Amino acid sequence: AVEYLRQVLDEPWHGQKLLSCGPQKLRPQDLLHEFNEDLVFANYSYLSSGPSVPIPRTEVRGITIQQLSHLLDFVEERASSWCECVSVSPHYGQPLSFKDFNMYHSEYWVIGPATASPLSCSYVELVASEAASQRPLWYVSYVWQKPLHEFMACLRRHASLRELPEHTTYWVGALANNQHRLVDEVCNKPRKTSFCRALKLCTGLLLILDQDVVPLSRIWVCFEVSLAVEERNMSLAVEKRNKEKSGKHFLLDVAAMDRHGEAHLITDGLVGAEERMERELGFWVKGQREAKFPREMMRRATCLDIVEAMATKAEDKIRILNSLCRPRAKTRDLLDSSGLGSLSWRDPSSDAVGNAMREKLEETERLSSLANDLSFLLGVNKKKTDGVEKLVQDMDDELWNEQEDTVQKFLPKFALFEWSKDRVEQKVQEIRVLHSYHAGVSMAYLLHDFVHLAQQRSQEVDPTFLRLKEAFWLCKDKVGQNLYCPRDGKKGRALVDLLPPKHRQRQNYFMSWSWQYSVGQEASASLSQKISIGDKGIAEVTRSLCEVKVANAEAYDPRDEKKLKDTIRESVGFQEVNRHVKRAMVQWIGGIVKDNFEKLVNETGEECEVSEYKVRPQRKIFWPQQGEFQLQHIFGIAGPYGRAYGEFFKRVPKKGTFTCSSSTAEEALEYLRQVLGEPWHGNKLLSCGPQKLRPQDLLHEFNEDLVFANYSCLSSGPPVPIPRTEVRGITIKQLSHFLEFVEERASSWCECASVSPPYGQPLSFKDFNMYHSEYWVIGPATDSPLNCSYVELVASEAASQRPLWYVTHLWQQPLHEFMTCLRRHASLRELPEHTTYWDSALANNHNELEMCDPRKQGFCRALKLCTGLLLIFDQNADVMTRIWGCFDASLALEERTMSLVVEKRNKEKSGKHFLLDVAAMDRPGEAHLITDGLAGAEDMDEELWNEQDDTVQKFLPEFALFEWSKDRVEQKVQEIRVLHSYHAGVSMAYLLHDFVHLAQQRSQEVDPTFLRLKEAFWLCKDKVGQDLYCPRDGKLGRALVDLLPPKHRQRQNYFMSWTWQYSVGQVRNALQMWKAPMAAENVFFYMCFFVNNQFRLIVDGTPAGSDNLEEVFEENLRRCGQMVAILDGWHQPRYLRRVWTIYEQYVACSLKIDVAFVMPHEASASLSQRISLGDKGIAEVTRSLCEVNVANAEAYDPRDEKKVKDTIQESVGFQEVNRHVKSAMVQWIGGVVKDKFEKLVNETGEECEDTEDTFFV
Repeated sequence: AVEYLRQVLDEPWHGQKLLSCGPQKLRPQDLLHEFNEDLVFANYSYLSSGPSVPIPRTEVRGITIQQLSHLLDFVEERASSWCECVSVSPHYGQPLSFKDFNMYHSEYWVIGPATASPLSCSYVELVASEAASQRPLWYVSYVWQKPLHEFMACLRRHASLRELPEHTTYWVGALANNQHRLVDEVCNKPRKTSFCRALKLCTGLLLILDQDVVPLSRIWVCFEVSLAVEERNMSLAVEKRNKEKSGKHFLLDVAAMDRHGEAHLITDGLVGAEERMERELGFWVKGQREAKFPREMMRRATCLDIVEAMATKAEDKIRILNSLCRPRAKTRDLLDSSGLGSLSWRDPSSDAVGNAMREKLEETERLSSLANDLSFLLGVNKKKTDGVEKLVQDMDDELWNEQEDTVQKFLPKFALFEWSKDRVEQKVQEIRVLHSYHAGVSMAYLLHDFVHLAQQRSQEVDPTFLRLKEAFWLCKDKVGQNLYCPRDGKKGRALVDLLPPKHRQRQNYFMSWSWQYSVGQEASASLSQKISIGDKGIAEVTRSLCEVKVANAEAYDPRDEKKLKDTIRESVGFQEVNRHVKRAMVQWIGGIVKDNFEKLVNETGEECEVSEYKVRPQRKIFWPQQGEFQLQHIFGIAGPYGRAYGEFFKRVPKKGTFTCSSSTAEEALEYLRQVLGEPWHGNKLLSCGPQKLRPQDLLHEFNEDLVFANYSCLSSGPPVPIPRTEVRGITIKQLSHFLEFVEERASSWCECASVSPPYGQPLSFKDFNMYHSEYWVIGPATDSPLNCSYVELVASEAASQRPLWYVTHLWQQPLHEFMTCLRRHASLRELPEHTTYWDSALANNHNELEMCDPRKQGFCRALKLCTGLLLIFDQNADVMTRIWGCFDASLALEERTMSLVVEKRNKEKSGKHFLLDVAAMDRPGEAHLITDGLAGAEDMDEELWNEQDDTVQKFLPEFALFEWSKDRVEQKVQEIRVLHSYHAGVSMAYLLHDFVHLAQQRSQEVDPTFLRLKEAFWLCKDKVGQDLYCPRDGKLGRALVDLLPPKHRQRQNYFMSWTWQYSVGQVRNALQMWKAPMAAENVFFYMCFFVNNQFRLIVDGTPAGSDNLEEVFEENLRRCGQMVAILDGWHQPRYLRRVWTIYEQYVACSLKIDVAFVMPHEASASLSQRISLGDKGIAEVTRSLCEVNVANAEAYDPRDEKKVKDTIQESVGFQEVNRHVKSAMVQWIGGVVKDKFEKLVNETGEECEDTEDTFFV
């Protein structure tokens, strides 16, 4: 393949190399001999417009800003395909980014390959059009580590300030030298190198510094600056000798980027516009400009010593220092290192760099001082100028809607600034000229008045604009012929200047069109109709719109056509223009296709959805005994409040945050006070709008953006009084409920900390912390009339809230990170679900905070009750910079020390001393703990997944160190095996291969269903696993998952939603169609067929898994974290007629679990074919998948069906489950439609596009 490419890509791809962007990073020279799956061919011929131009003398190889910009564009397009090439870099082999791309990368990825054999030239020779135009004017001194875009920003700023023409050239070593023959460029005598010769040809040197002033720590850069100082001193000496100032001495400018990415310069003398000002004013402007230069950088530069500068080769440094000290020394004497660095060796030239930098710094500071003195004098003039400019701007705005007295109205105002009437009228005339050029015609005029005018003048119903050309301007009665044009004062006015002010305002859109169009031309309906056909129509539209050939395009005037084509040919070429326009067409048509079908899917889904909330009479709900605490059954409000709160009361689910936008006042609020009385206990109306009000203000003020948060859903009843603060602990489950409440509503709330930079901006869940919780949740939910702590609000009984662990953390830490650390702690220490943690924000009543001796406060008393303290660190460990955090940790250490002293005194280890654990999140978002002693048996847990004969024996000595007996270890092993049995999943690899053979063997069928396997596995004499004991209950008969080898039995990471009516082939085929994000060997399913012990369910006839339905499903889904739902087809699928699968979908949707829908190949092909039909097919698919009715759904076991349905009815109701599942189906099918048509449009566009830049192997 590589040999073939050598032949095909020989001439036009001059100097190319095959560059890898794949995982295996190879050197460019290797890639012609090796073959890699990911190769990128970079077309370096794009860099030049023809063959290279030989320029024998290196010193005359300058490069223009335009040529450098072309290089930068080339790099920006391709940088992400390349990788770090510097082997000493910690990021070696990692993909590069444009912002870090420097000259080392350029040499490796661009300059080297592009100029390699057979060209073997410098980069300047490669891109030059003629040798004479490359002679340098400025010499650039820099370091290769500097990012290329910053290097270019400094050059552009320099060229702009000095007002250098576009063709000005800079001498840049990396680009001027032939990198393939560097030996020829560098000789043993530094003053004879191409560097030195180039510098003497130039008019000045531009030194580019970085933040650490690295350039001046390099010996070659110091040498260049020293030579520049020599040249400058020599030219000044000549001026002095001739007693005249020529102004042509050698210049030394310094450039640098500040931390905000802006380039600044300290220039030698005045530049550009400054030279044309009065001398004093010019220096003032220079001082103002240079005051922005990073001063600390210059101060560092003054401290650098050339003798301490570094060089890659030691002999280079010796030669350079000797060359500076003894300019006329012979080559053999330059390597004399005797006295190097001693005071006797030092020469004035060795301090040239530091002196030059000091001069620059002193001049800058002197000019800054001068600028400050002049600022006061100029301030008065500036105010006057600003006043005039504002007045001119006001008059400019008024003249767009000019009245007869507009100018007269402004004359007295201008008189205050000593402007005469003639001067004002002259300014008015200038503004009118600009208005004439910048005025645009309104869309409203084109849609109505202009149509009538066009029909009237052309005497046609739908004339073209070419016809209107004759009717408007090639007739006797020309439009506007008797009026003078404001642009040139001649008769004949532009059409836009004849329009009334309301249709003639400043342009804000550019219209790209053709005079061949008619006034009323229509095509959108035809396009929409063609797209609705599906694949065929979309491909036809895309191909038609991609027929772009600028070479064959025409213009009305042949002269215009020639000029435009010549401009394109001389700049980017016809193919580049064709390619850009085709891409624009593909992008546009892709957007239309996506919008059309997204709208269709959503509309069809809405049609299928049964209205769930009907209009009922309003009723006020007080605290009922049965526990209904939500406002319900209000769909719309009649009367004067209908418009105000119609949107607000569209749907009021049990858990939700509702927003309203209205302009009604006290009556609406009074109504809400009555309706939202008791059941919304302790609620406040919280603002998420631009005007931020305190909660207590919102009942008296009215805001356009109000959010009503139903805090009653946080608790299941009235608050439980717990008088002692120290016994108000909170469970993980209660905290999880709190977190879910926040996650649903966080985006409706705004930043409440007034000292925070994003104050008043919408919040996101990932940034939501305890300060936000106190402001938006805890405070309002526990406020008057409840006046309690959050723990009391959510507690069911006081005794169950006694804390076991005390938590110390920073309130600024995001809430989800806080919860992750708590969950990890509970998991590692194997704490039961009802374990409670004491947290100050949730335990304290924020209306009655204790203020007394710290050791007598609730904090201290709670800590003494607990068995340990969990200290949660943030990234910067800021919790230990807070006095309360330090106090908590100190008390914990006191408690720990006391308990250890008691142990020592009693001469026995109880193992019950006070514990101190530390938790933190790493950057990828995983929680880690340092525990006090042995926390659980996590190491042994991991080993037992792949258990060997000696696994337990290996751990016995380790546990003995913590005084664990063998019996205790074996008991722990048994507990772990029970958990493993419940948490083990079957591997996808096993389902795809080994299981298929086992199923066929036992059922004696080619493709049995799982209902048939139920008989073949457990309703026969030779039951699978009947002679083995189950680790869960110790009885005979083991779950199928416990019979698998370790490689096919690991911790579950996917929940499979499916039905037993499927065949083995259907499940296997669907999994083969699924694009799993990891290898099949690493996917382990919770699949009830394998995980449940079927001996208890099928053989013994115990009721199935509908006991504790909500808890079981939630636990399994949360543990897996992801779901794969297998549908047997799209047309009336069995999946949507089974009560189990419908309920699984609802729970996944409620918990925001990611769901991947998959189907067997045949069903997927049928779905794709149906979608290809366009509107009709998509609507049919969507309707079929939205036929969800949990009331009519079935289960194999009638007891299960009854329990599941009862659970649904008692919690959210059938309609809520139906709605959630329909929503999931609509979202899924919408994604399928979007992906299919996006792929079709892009593929059709690619077929039409000529590949020019990149070939992929």
